Amino acid sequence: GSTAGMTEEEKEAMRKQMGEEMAEKMAENERMMAEMSKSWEDKLKEAHDAKGEDGASAAADNARKAKESHILNIHEDPMLSRAVCYFFPPGKSTTFGNRAHGGGEDILLGGASIRTQHCKIESEDGGTALTLSVRSDEKCKVVLNGKEVSGEGLPVKHNDRLVIGSKDYFVVVNPLEAGDEPEGGWPEVDWDFFLREIAKEQGLDMDVNWASMTEEEKRRALLNDELVQVMPRVTEANDLSSEMGRGIKFETKITPVMSRTEGMISVVMVKVHNTNTNMMFLWDKAKFINRVYLMREQYEKFTAGEIDLAALQPEEDPFWDPNEPTNVGQSTVFLKPLAYCMKVEDDYPIYYETNQEGIMKVKIEPCRPDGTVIAEEEDGPYDDVEDPKDLLGKRLDLCIQVNHARGVNKAFSSEVYVEFELTRCANPNSDDGAFRTVVISGTSNPTFNYKQQVTWEKVDDVVLNFLQAGNAYFQVWGLQDDGDKSGKPSSKKKMLTAAEIQELQANLKKAEETRDKNSDTLTKIQELTISAASRSEVSEHYVNNVADALADVGWDIEALMQSATIAGEGAAQKVATPAPAEEGGGASAAEVEEAKAHTEAALAEAEQAKAQAEAANTALSAEKSAGDAAKGKVAELETKIADMQAAAAAGSGQADVVGELQKELATAQADKESLRAELASQQEAAEALKAKEQGWAEEKAMLEAKAATPAPPAPAPAPAPAATPDGGASDAKVQEMEKKLADCEKDKVAMKDKTTKLQGELDLARAEAKNAAKGSKGCLVM
Repeated sequence: GSTAGMTEEEKEAMRKQMGEEMAEKMAENERMMAEMSKSWEDKLKEAHDAKGEDGASAAADNARKAKESHILNIHEDPMLSRAVCYFFPPGKSTTFGNRAHGGGEDILLGGASIRTQHCKIESEDGGTALTLSVRSDEKCKVVLNGKEVSGEGLPVKHNDRLVIGSKDYFVVVNPLEAGDEPEGGWPEVDWDFFLREIAKEQGLDMDVNWASMTEEEKRRALLNDELVQVMPRVTEANDLSSEMGRGIKFETKITPVMSRTEGMISVVMVKVHNTNTNMMFLWDKAKFINRVYLMREQYEKFTAGEIDLAALQPEEDPFWDPNEPTNVGQSTVFLKPLAYCMKVEDDYPIYYETNQEGIMKVKIEPCRPDGTVIAEEEDGPYDDVEDPKDLLGKRLDLCIQVNHARGVNKAFSSEVYVEFELTRCANPNSDDGAFRTVVISGTSNPTFNYKQQVTWEKVDDVVLNFLQAGNAYFQVWGLQDDGDKSGKPSSKKKMLTAAEIQELQANLKKAEETRDKNSDTLTKIQELTISAASRSEVSEHYVNNVADALADVGWDIEALMQSATIAGEGAAQKVATPAPAEEGGGASAAEVEEAKAHTEAALAEAEQAKAQAEAANTALSAEKSAGDAAKGKVAELETKIADMQAAAAAGSGQADVVGELQKELATAQADKESLRAELASQQEAAEALKAKEQGWAEEKAMLEAKAATPAPPAPAPAPAPAATPDGGASDAKVQEMEKKLADCEKDKVAMKDKTTKLQGELDLARAEAKNAAKGSKGCLVM
């Protein structure tokens, strides 16, 4: 930067700072040059030395593993298993504790349920025997081979499984016992082995034979596998909650849920009970496992004093869940009567898991396309349906009514509604295709009076099978009241009706369209402004474009100008009109100051209004100027056209008129030559016909003379006179020639008419050519 205006002291300080920076850069460059100047052998030697140290340490550890007892970690990620090793030196006692509040223990572990002096392992008899001791005065959790243990002197053998706390899993390795393999060898211990062993101790059947199992037994076995994955984490989550005083309890359970592809199925869920608010939630397996990782992170920060749980925002708390509708039961409606176009109606029981929680009144019956119900005595569109297959290819309309529900779980009665889905019949007003009743608040016995028409335009095999063998599941959803006992208002989200949701969606779409339009307008105005700024001018064209852009998004430019003008005139009049004097003397100083302030404000308002009016007037003037210019251009064009017409009528020598006339003359001359050629051709044909006619006349005369010569007498005795062959032929020939002469006369008359017509056309073409050459006054050039 420039040093103008700086004092000598400031300049000296700047020079000093720059010198220090240069010195630091020079030192860094020298270090880099020295590093680069090292030979390849030097770098290789350093790498070998570093590797030698690590190699020596690894070799020493391997030597210890070959003769000393130790434990190796087991992790759910196989790449991380057996990566951590803790040794048990012979003749010594090795203690375990919590790294967050250690008490001098040999091995410090993290996580919940780890206490001070949690447990210890002693290596006795020269390391050939290991014993485990667990404190019993505090709840120190230790699991040995799937069983939770406590007490003193518990024997620990090679390949035993050890869990300390909630999440630290180890396998015991005793090299002095490893040679005594059992029949079949030592089992391979991994993460899955641990979980199955623990689950088996808790009562789950882990010994399965897939080949001999039924489909239902296989589904149950798969559920057990999911439970195996969840149960240890549920234990850990409960320990974390207890350690941090969260008041949340977790419990695994198998819950029936509705699957769109498989119908009703059973899945493993985790029940979450907030003992502070007595609210309950259900988390699926994936959500729960993800939350456990976040709980571990929160616990680490809690033990390190890095987090204040009281100030934690709900969205940042892995133990928190928003209050949302929960499935609290369902009714199953059998649809087979509908395949025969018969109605189904009943008070259906509401089941939650295996317990009946209440009843639901549901009615489904065929209806007409307009939604009217078909009475039994009336004719309807389904009278010809005697077999379900008769529905194939036909339209089917159903009227579904959900009248009420009774006995809904009171804890979830804050807001209640019913939801259902039908195969290949989605609700067009719902994102997920489900149908929902209105929401009823504050009662365990809601009355919905819900009615909905559903339509299959063409029943196919899938729909028919759904009606014949399927069920419709009407699920009851309820919202808990999360208001606490201190009187604080409930933080639950208000559920909206279907109409309210549709209105919100329409408003949102309209708002998005308006936003996009305004954004496009703003971009256009920005481009216009940048363009005008680059030319250092704000032209009328620019103002017009801005006004058009604003008008496109709904701004009334003329009304805006009128308002600005009126406001400016009103403000000016307000300033110009003096206030009436009060009776009883002059105004005080305070009143004068107040009046002055009002006057200045009015003046400012008038100036602002005046500026707005001027800007609006400028835009109008620009638009008016553009209109006047366009009108002037139209008038100019009209004048030019009139001049050209006048010039053409007067036979002026304008190039465009002459060119048009020359083109017409050339066309007329070409037509004239064409007519001459055709006339000559017709004359030649007439001469040929005339010569032919003369030949026929001569031949006729000769035949007539021959026919007049008498035939020689016939010799006697002749039995009968015979016709003269030559005489008969001559008569026929004469008749033929007479006919030809008659035809020739006809052709002659036709040729004469055609020649007359051609001569008239030739005369007309000559007249037109003559007029074109002179420049006819009747020719209008446009």
